[in-house]
Amino acid sequence: MEYVYFIESNSAGNGVKAMEYAKKKGLKTFFLTSMPEKYEKMEVNPLVIADEYKIIDTNDTVTLLHFFQNRNPIGILAFDDFHIIQASLIGKIKEVVTPSLEGLINCRFKDKTRKALEGSPGYIKYKLLESDSLLNDPLFYPCVVKPVDESGSVGVQICNNEDELAEALSFIDTLEKNISGYKYVKKALVEEYLDGDEYSAELVWDTINQNWHLIGFTKKYLSELPYRIEIGHLFPYYFNSSISLDVEKTIKGWLDTVGLNNCIAHVEFKLVDNKARLIEINPRPAGDQVNDLVGYALGKDLASYYLDMILNNPIEEKQKLKNDLVYFIKFILPPRSGGIENIEVNDSTDGVDIISYKVKTVKEVKGVKNSDDRLGYVITSGRNEKEAIESADHFIDNISINYHLEEVLNK
Repeated sequence: MEYVYFIESNSAGNGVKAMEYAKKKGLKTFFLTSMPEKYEKMEVNPLVIADEYKIIDTNDTVTLLHFFQNRNPIGILAFDDFHIIQASLIGKIKEVVTPSLEGLINCRFKDKTRKALEGSPGYIKYKLLESDSLLNDPLFYPCVVKPVDESGSVGVQICNNEDELAEALSFIDTLEKNISGYKYVKKALVEEYLDGDEYSAELVWDTINQNWHLIGFTKKYLSELPYRIEIGHLFPYYFNSSISLDVEKTIKGWLDTVGLNNCIAHVEFKLVDNKARLIEINPRPAGDQVNDLVGYALGKDLASYYLDMILNNPIEEKQKLKNDLVYFIKFILPPRSGGIENIEVNDSTDGVDIISYKVKTVKEVKGVKNSDDRLGYVITSGRNEKEAIESADHFIDNISINYHLEEVLNK
């Protein structure tokens, strides 16, 4: 049997979706992880779905090379930011379709993205700050501060003055190691703040025609300043035809300039004066259930596109919507800090088209500073953006988030 290997997965379950798709195609799936406990609370555990699995240090490339020494995979995939380089290195050695290492490095580290794209359309001002030199150079305000090597909005903050900048840099300095075992480099990227609506483009590399293929655009909805957490996504989103063509051309130009190919790309950008300005390039399928939204709308999700690309299958030139609906995910946010006792969901949707929802287990919250602070989500559909959003708001308005009794009494 032919095997597809998966090095870890992401919390949105994209790896599981790709495994299920591979098995439908008659392929065997093999899952590699160094942290099986991470997946115990997932709705679908990849260790259960995979035909085989092995607990192995997925951060150690030499260990992985030994594992693959006498194996002949037809594909090696990674779905999180912290294992895509390992997968690419091994894929290159095993001669399977794999992203270019130069392109991955240029996208994986946000400062290298900015350096590679200097002078390109959509270029923005930036500075790389390290250790004791953090506050020595003149800066610009307002600015966006972020770690060069994190994801999920962790450590991202908009700063208007030196005090706020110092606070943001102090947080980045506390980052040591994440749940994947990745050790941060502790460098901060400071970028000019762009005022405009935020979107992403979902693209897949066409291995037959050797070019990028646009799957569609996603509109993003953000929390209030200063952290700007993603609190919702809508797919598909349509610009008018002239803007759409210009944005698509610009984004494909970015991907070519950084040297990325042979993968899925999730490119985040803002639209300023009808021109695309780059936020970041992610060389993997989108997280935050955007994969699910694409699947609902097109009948084929991003994980499936990714696997088809790995297998050198042709890409459909024109995606057809399953119906005339748009799909929206809205994340549930805590109303305040404190210990949450439970979350009650009113299942009476009164004709509202709720596709799915999920709430997290009880937790202690300290505000909304990154995606880990969200309490769950609801996915809705509608004939247009307004209908889909109203359905989600109706559902969330009927949720009760109850805090520990002693905290309520002390208020």
